[in-house]
Amino acid sequence: MLFAFQVGDQSEKDLVALMMRELQLSKKNTLVLYTKALDVWRMHAQLDEMIANNSLSYDLNRIGKVERNILRLATFELVHEKSTEPAIIIAEANRLANKFCSESACHFINAILDAISQCQLAPS
Repeated sequence: MLFAFQVGDQSEKDLVALMMRELQLSKKNTLVLYTKALDVWRMHAQLDEMIANNSLSYDLNRIGKVERNILRLATFELVHEKSTEPAIIIAEANRLANKFCSESACHFINAILDAISQCQLAPS
């Protein structure tokens, strides 16, 4: 869904119908996912800033769309979902990266998320 938000204008109705069909999810579960994706997308500028600040070797614009959206989702979860352990969030991001990205992208995503996680754990 984040990828769809980034690459074009999809109506909620069309995107929810597509996800229900492709993922074989109920409308209720798909709407929950849509709401979370929309929350992440609304914060993408702030999330991108956090990603860029922890990406020393790549400019944000050089990070592929799929990789960037995996990073956005995981960064959002690291910042806003305190009930989920950072290791679990990072492991799930790695699972997505292994499925949809190259091996080098997986290592890159892991390193960025580890750095963001350490910043989140650091005392204020």
